[in-house]
Amino acid sequence: MEGDAKPRLLMVAGAVLFVLLITCGNVSNLMLTRSLGRIKDFAVRAALGAKRSDLVRQLLMESLMLAFLGSLAGFVAV
Repeated sequence: MEGDAKPRLLMVAGAVLFVLLITCGNVSNLMLTRSLGRIKDFAVRAALGAKRSDLVRQLLMESLMLAFLGSLAGFVAV
């Protein structure tokens, strides 16, 4: 029984990996589009005296919160 199931399990694991790769690409594309839409906001903050590190920290925190909430939703769904 084990020998017959192994190729099928590998095929399913490959399909899951492929779907995960597509999902990661879509999320990164959405985040890039969102950040490009906020260029004026960052320009105003920089003009008002915000440091580059503050802007990077804000983007990093937003990304980490999105990743945390997505992971939490994934664990709850399982």
